Amino acid sequence: MDQSAFFAAVAFEELAPAASAIGISENIRVRSSVDCTFARVTVEDNAVRYRLDGGNPTATVGHALAVGAPPLDIYGAANVRNFRVIAQTGTASVMVTTGLL
Repeated sequence: MDQSAFFAAVAFEELAPAASAIGISENIRVRSSVDCTFARVTVEDNAVRYRLDGGNPTATVGHALAVGAPPLDIYGAANVRNFRVIAQTGTASVMVTTGLL
């Protein structure tokens, strides 16, 4: 069952990963001293690679996420905190909505 229907969105951020891996800003993933337990990620402009273990992806290492791919749903506060993304080429636009399940 798609549990994303049961989340309460609390923040939004547009990331612009390029040649260096970046993650979700702390003020977006922590709201009122509570760690967000869900994130929905979509990609525009250029494909990206991501990791959820806290390590930095590279342009060739990590899970690939293409432009127009279905949204990536991230479950669990640790996974939201550890999410790191990098553009495969150029600069990408990555839209992130965080929330609570």
